Amino acid sequence: MSIVNYIFITFYSLLNTFLVFKVCKRLFLEFQLDGYSSKLFFAFLVKSFSQIAKKILITVFVSFILCFAISFFIVKVTMLDSLLFISALPYFLNALHLIKVLNSANTKLKINYTKRFLRIFAIFLVFFSIFNAVLIYFTLLLTNYINYSILSISLIFGVLFIPFVNNILTPLELFIKHHYKRKAQKKLAGFGHLIKIGVTGSYGKTSTKNILHKVLSQKYLVCSSPKSYNTEMGLAKVILNDLKNYHDVLICEMGANHTNDIKKLCKFIKPNIGIITAVGNSHLRTFKTPLNLQKTKYQLVDFVCKNNGVMIFNADNKISYKFYQSADTEKYSVSATSFNADVFAINTTFSTEGTHFTLVTMYWKSECETKLLGRGHLEDILLSVAVAVKLKVDKDEIVMAIRNLGVVPHRLELKQVDNYYILDDAYNSNLQGASYALEVLSMFESKKIVVTPGIVELGKMSGGENKLLGQKISKIADVCIIVNETNKEAIKSGINNKIKCYEVKSLNEANAIIKNEICKNACVLYENDLPDNYI
Repeated sequence: MSIVNYIFITFYSLLNTFLVFKVCKRLFLEFQLDGYSSKLFFAFLVKSFSQIAKKILITVFVSFILCFAISFFIVKVTMLDSLLFISALPYFLNALHLIKVLNSANTKLKINYTKRFLRIFAIFLVFFSIFNAVLIYFTLLLTNYINYSILSISLIFGVLFIPFVNNILTPLELFIKHHYKRKAQKKLAGFGHLIKIGVTGSYGKTSTKNILHKVLSQKYLVCSSPKSYNTEMGLAKVILNDLKNYHDVLICEMGANHTNDIKKLCKFIKPNIGIITAVGNSHLRTFKTPLNLQKTKYQLVDFVCKNNGVMIFNADNKISYKFYQSADTEKYSVSATSFNADVFAINTTFSTEGTHFTLVTMYWKSECETKLLGRGHLEDILLSVAVAVKLKVDKDEIVMAIRNLGVVPHRLELKQVDNYYILDDAYNSNLQGASYALEVLSMFESKKIVVTPGIVELGKMSGGENKLLGQKISKIADVCIIVNETNKEAIKSGINNKIKCYEVKSLNEANAIIKNEICKNACVLYENDLPDNYI
């Protein structure tokens, strides 16, 4: 083997590693969105076969045939082994074309270059570069016909290397996670005076946390987890970076994708006040059954009860009310529809300007108004009020805080654009929340347009729930634009040709249709916004 081939083995190995990363960049994003789960990553590959995996396999097959043909020609006709490196050119050209095709699909999110991702990426580069070099070297020793052609096959190995490298690093990640968790626990143990509040539920967690922060801030210095930080590592980061000695209250949003997730968070945070916003059907892709989900959410109730804390429940939610009935501790219920609760709202008026209601607590009642829209936000307000009353926040300060509540971005956020309105509910991903959003949409008198990809992570219930969503949309909207393939057929079956319906593959296509459908004072509801790991 000539020195030229040795040089090109090294050069092509590095170049191919770069190209494979560019090809797999979208897959790295999916892997990150799925919480670095190898199982969910392979499930995505199967589900996305026609959009991503199929394109990769076609590129591999075509490239291998072309590279093999050129290698055969060079050996049999020219007899110049030093020119074998040329046979890799079809693969590189096809790989560049594949990169262009995959990158042409706009993604809503970008890779978050966290320390964990950078560790995976660095090991991926090292391992794959070595793998390339060894693969080419040994094929050149064995035969001249498939030498550089093997680079095209390495593209498949590149895809498989993503979960492989992650699995290698799993022990290290567990050690790092344990280190930061212990460090945060040690810091938290030094806050003997701190009121720790855990908020969980299938929906409404972030809104309730934000509203509660605003209300309690009238009396206390409050630290709360930003955005949707609701995992052990996310909360550890909040405790280590944001929690200060002067804080009186820590509000922690508690999310769960697997059984016992809430139990782990409770052992970590040790909340003395718990809030159940609502429990519905969500994350059934990982929980498998609604019962597993309910048992996991109840872990907050169980922890607070065992430690003689205080629990707040949304009595308007069937499962949450069952939790309330079984909880053996100091507890309070709230309701936006019933008098039979500790904190409730009466004389409620919903409009496109906001919500007006009479707030009734265990000790007093008062007229309240807020810019927040819909029944869902009212439930979140009442949950926050129950905590504030328990913590002896003054009535006038509570009422003022409610009046001054800011709009929560992407959660029934109303915007005016030119001569029409946008109702942005992109961060909602459940049927009940969608029903609340449709109630708000029904208040608009002009044309009503719904843009939605449906609801995901419902497991076997997906078809029925999305059909029901379609039925609800058909009763209120004039136009429905279904984005993406995931729930298209189920939503269409619910709409059943009762209103005008479009099917598109991206939000850009949906927005193009809206330009043709829009009219004065129309309202466009963006209901849910699927993450990029749904095709």
